[in-house]
Amino acid sequence: MAEELKPVRYIDYKIYNVTKIKNKYGFRIVLLLEDNTSRTVQHSGFEKKELAEKEKCKIIGQLENRTYVIYTNVTVKKYMEYWFEYQAPKRLHSYGSFMTYRNGIFNHIIPQIGNLKLIQLTSGIIEKLYKDVKAYSANVCSTVQTIMVGALSDAERNNFIPTNVALGVKIPKTNEEIAKEKTTEKQDMMIRTCLYIILMLVACMACNKKKETREIGNAAEVKTETEVETMTLHKSSFPLQLVCNGKLQAISRSEISFPSQGVVTRIYVHDGSRVAKGTLLAVTDKRDRLLQVRKCERNLENARITLADKLISLGYEGMDANIPSDVM
Repeated sequence: MAEELKPVRYIDYKIYNVTKIKNKYGFRIVLLLEDNTSRTVQHSGFEKKELAEKEKCKIIGQLENRTYVIYTNVTVKKYMEYWFEYQAPKRLHSYGSFMTYRNGIFNHIIPQIGNLKLIQLTSGIIEKLYKDVKAYSANVCSTVQTIMVGALSDAERNNFIPTNVALGVKIPKTNEEIAKEKTTEKQDMMIRTCLYIILMLVACMACNKKKETREIGNAAEVKTETEVETMTLHKSSFPLQLVCNGKLQAISRSEISFPSQGVVTRIYVHDGSRVAKGTLLAVTDKRDRLLQVRKCERNLENARITLADKLISLGYEGMDANIPSDVM
């Protein structure tokens, strides 16, 4: 049974100034996690202070964008085993698909890149994996591509990696496929050239025929009188019905917005629904706001503790004592 990975997200952070660490430069980060614990991460080993400052700016951007990776020691093998047991079943709906994914992960992905750390993966490594698997089987390679894109998408969402490096990586073509494409392109070019020549010949023949027709018509042209019929117009009713298109517009329009920004998780109405005042239309994701509430509650509790310590230092018995208004 694979070990279940349970990454804990951070809700706040504190980053310290660049300083010397073991004769080189570096800095530390303290992360406040969702489970009310903290985690210290050190970035060091920079030869110059300027390099450390540059890396610090990069890390601040990742922290603000919520793409900073806390768990950097997870290997591809450990993650793929966890993903196959706990995440992949959500995507698979048949025993055949389950066995196909199992073959791709345990017989191809893990043996080739399983010892690499997850954050070390690059598009070049993914492309080489596809190339090696395709040499074994093109169908298996297509399955491995689907597995890598899905697994790394879940890894990105759970902050195991900053970005999904498998997106956009195509399966390399073999020399035979490249040669076949070139042959097909040459054949298409020859067909287009032949069609162009045929069209030019047809156009030339049509021009010559039109010229001959014009000359015959000019020679046979004879002046003749043209007879026309006239009628007198009278004012009368017009019994025909006119049909035209139109566009309906609402008499009034209301712009509805949420009191705070967030991702809409559920919509309770649809186009054409009748609603009244107070009707629930939609809801947004509350997780970010709940985290802010927890943070504010902790800050309030810290403020109360600080105030109580101050009052005790002034000789009062905590916040429950009768404290004069001029002291408070």
